[in-house]
Amino acid sequence: MQTLEERTGRRQEVAASARPARWLTVGFYVAMAVITVVLAVKWEYDVLPRSIATHVSHNSEVFNIALLVVAAIEARRRLAAMPGVRAVLVSFAVAVLLLGVGFLLLDGPVSPTVKMLNEASFAGAVLWLYVFLPRPLRLAWLASVVLLVVVVLGYHTSLITLQAECMVALILAPISFDVVDRGLLDPSFRQSPWLRIAWLALLLLVPVVLMVVKRQGLEGVAAEIVKYPSRGTEGFWGMALVHGFYLLRDHLTSLTGPLERGVDGPEVD
Repeated sequence: MQTLEERTGRRQEVAASARPARWLTVGFYVAMAVITVVLAVKWEYDVLPRSIATHVSHNSEVFNIALLVVAAIEARRRLAAMPGVRAVLVSFAVAVLLLGVGFLLLDGPVSPTVKMLNEASFAGAVLWLYVFLPRPLRLAWLASVVLLVVVVLGYHTSLITLQAECMVALILAPISFDVVDRGLLDPSFRQSPWLRIAWLALLLLVPVVLMVVKRQGLEGVAAEIVKYPSRGTEGFWGMALVHGFYLLRDHLTSLTGPLERGVDGPEVD
């Protein structure tokens, strides 16, 4: 049993240990926003070699996808104590907003560098709804299978082709959040850091392997199989950035002190 003074001291200790993680989260938001602005106005060409600047600008959705997904996860964690209906309404409102922004970017009078961010907005709209679903989702991987079938059936349509980054991110999300790294959205699940690291490495390496294979002069069905995921590189790296961020933040939290979860005990007069 803890005294009131012990409980107060414990809360102060938890608050102090949580500060580095909070600052890291704020820093992540700021970094993603700054990178988005830099790429939108093409400032990267002033500081990077042209070949590297061009490659980075072509993959700008990486940072937008990561920003929107981390924001959704953090919102879910902070709204966990709210009644379910209110949390769902928040996620639905944000999803509608992102959907509207996506259509504005797609058809509105904006520059090409800004227009290309519509894929991240559409992916973010769906993922904000998905992140807020009750956990655990035992058969979440079926959603990835269904989306993969949709891509295969609609492969030659302009919608599926132009939204490759969005579709790849959506296909990966159920595997990321409800198969491999369940601890992100389900606090009761004891997460293996090595499984998270292995998945992170896979997300980083798959696009690189696809780039190498694509240059081998493939033809026919093999070339088509490699082509689509290669177009969705931003989906792979965007999700990798999410897992990398939480891997770093969880490690930082473990070094600085105990987690907030489960600290409070019964009050003693």
